[in-house]
Amino acid sequence: MLRIATLAALVLVTLTACGDSADPASTAAPPDTFVGVDTAAPAEDVTRPVDTSPSPDSLEPPDSLGTADTSPPLDTVSPTPDPCGGVPAAGRCDGNTLSVCVSGTGSGEPFAISVPCGAGYACTATASGASCVPNLACVPGASECHNGAVARCVAGAWQETPCPSGCNATPIGALCPPAVPTTHYANTVEYEYRAYNAGFTDWGADVYAAPARRFMVLSYANGELLDVTTSDDDGAFDLDVVPAALEDGDDFVALAAIAATSGADVDYAIVSPGGSLGQRSVEALALSGAPDPKVWVWSWRTTDIPAAAGVYLPLASGSGAAYAFNYLSAVHDFGVSLFGARAGTSLAVWLDYGVSWDCGNCFLDFPAHAAGLDFGSQMFIRADADESFWSGAVLAHELGHWLMATYGVAPGEGGEHVLGVPTHPGIAWSEGFATWFSSIVRQQSFYYDKQNGLFFWVDLDTRAYSTGVPWLRPLSEYGLEQLIDENEVARMLLGVTTDANVVALIDAVASPRMTVAPFLRGYLRRTWDALDGDGFPLPAWSTDQSAPHLADFLDALQCEDLVTASQVDAQTEPWAHYPYPSSAPLCLGGELPIQVTWRATATATLAEVRWYVPLAEELVLAFDPPSGPPTVIPAGSAPGTATLAFTAPRRPATIAGAAPRLVGLDVSGAGAGWRVAGRVPYDAPALPAPALDGPRVNLRGALGGPSIRLTAVPAAARAPRTSNRPMIPR
Repeated sequence: MLRIATLAALVLVTLTACGDSADPASTAAPPDTFVGVDTAAPAEDVTRPVDTSPSPDSLEPPDSLGTADTSPPLDTVSPTPDPCGGVPAAGRCDGNTLSVCVSGTGSGEPFAISVPCGAGYACTATASGASCVPNLACVPGASECHNGAVARCVAGAWQETPCPSGCNATPIGALCPPAVPTTHYANTVEYEYRAYNAGFTDWGADVYAAPARRFMVLSYANGELLDVTTSDDDGAFDLDVVPAALEDGDDFVALAAIAATSGADVDYAIVSPGGSLGQRSVEALALSGAPDPKVWVWSWRTTDIPAAAGVYLPLASGSGAAYAFNYLSAVHDFGVSLFGARAGTSLAVWLDYGVSWDCGNCFLDFPAHAAGLDFGSQMFIRADADESFWSGAVLAHELGHWLMATYGVAPGEGGEHVLGVPTHPGIAWSEGFATWFSSIVRQQSFYYDKQNGLFFWVDLDTRAYSTGVPWLRPLSEYGLEQLIDENEVARMLLGVTTDANVVALIDAVASPRMTVAPFLRGYLRRTWDALDGDGFPLPAWSTDQSAPHLADFLDALQCEDLVTASQVDAQTEPWAHYPYPSSAPLCLGGELPIQVTWRATATATLAEVRWYVPLAEELVLAFDPPSGPPTVIPAGSAPGTATLAFTAPRRPATIAGAAPRLVGLDVSGAGAGWRVAGRVPYDAPALPAPALDGPRVNLRGALGGPSIRLTAVPAAARAPRTSNRPMIPR
């Protein structure tokens, strides 16, 4: 929850009018809409390396997929104590003090932090975590118009002050404007930005212009706030100002990178931390606050930029902050429109030219106080020589972290991790979701950034890295809790996304299945303090804190009928890669009162049936095809479990081209309409392996071997190519 005390602490950049001859955007440019903002070079025109090495995709699927986790045992010996000393990532209340184990989403190490909730707020614990929530009739600092008077909330009660000139309701609350002559002033605002070059190797030299959407526009008379409005999607606005003939140095118009909807609440803002340049510590800022925080604001006089002349922010004015605000406004507004307004959604984005962060670019799910404003969480964007703020992929990725942490539950894993190197399931889920979210809001299947002078990209569609690092996919024999590449998580999520389900998939992150702990897959948050010689986050150790990961999310999608088992299997390839048991999603009792988990033995396929509510009438369970008489669970039975064995004979040998034979379980009786996981293969013939008739490929160590020879395929014999890009969320 935010309070606006003042808008005086602002970064002011004075602007002058730019005529046509001064406009650098004289060549054709891509429209800077939310989708397509970074499309200076079409993806199809970019040459990218494709990994043509053989993959284990042709491995034989097992007869059935069980739920046992066969991942290598985790090193549970901690070389250092838990860095948070037992403080949970979801937070806890110590009296009226909120304590949280904070894990930045970049490469920072977790740390514990405590903050008093303060007057008017109470520390409140729920099933999804702890937070400071208002406990008064009104939020201190709020203001409203009451019958022409300005009403301000002081100590939880309204206090009214007469307003001779009449009270105006504005985006920042009630305003009693000074009694001065005014005139109407209408204009539009644009900012300059850069995109990646045609070779996809760096930021391009070309400059483009885009409308400044959702910015707050303010006018001042004699230094007092006169009027407030918000620019529309075209960057247009109008408000009252002091007439040009009467204007002096204290009369001006300002453009602020901040959005608000009421007198107490701020939605989001781009904020400069102030202080020294160079790399800064995220932990130090979270613990001690920013030394001199200021919201990014640009200002001008109406005598310099008359009405309808057009306000223009060139690169040199810090238009990178305006570009970041474009993404911030689009994603934040989408999240609130989808999930609804609630406490804790406000976001401060720390960005200042010449300042980088020890986490890289990251999100911190912890409140911030900046420039007299309170924010529910904070985000850090590098603005060093790499100009990472031009990456729409980076901005949307970090905002994906905000969406997960604000409306769902983040796993709380954080620490150093390396591009292309598998990491732990919690952080891989968080980072993978954010990259997937970034892709769908941009309608682009690649991620890009510039770090330490190196521009790089990740192509999710072809599973390729620009650096040439091999794309490592999980192996089924290591179970659901194995180390996994965060970009493989994003790739699998993209594969199950369609135009029809994209919004529902985003919504699923806030479903009970993804927000109620303990999470059913049983994963516990891990910590680590270094990388080993190969870049893996090992050794690591488990905490006692339940955390969600990819398998939980796939459960949520199936429990809500958003995707089918076959859609999931097509992306996870569980017989070879990620062994998610799509036939047995784990659902909350309220979502799925009865659940069937399948597993295989050498002689039978077992169905483990669980019911989560007392049986009002008998429950009848029968295999399809039949295998022995039905099993009957008597009426009145308490919640429990029954294991049934399907023992139909299997085919003795491989039959080339034969389809797998399937078994299902019919449920009747108690709980009509209960949903049960579908059919599973019990007799899947082996797929023929391709001939290894190609030349031997020499790889590091013992990984070399013969290859699969490829021959030319005529265009007429090829399958049609599709972009497989989902729609913008609506």
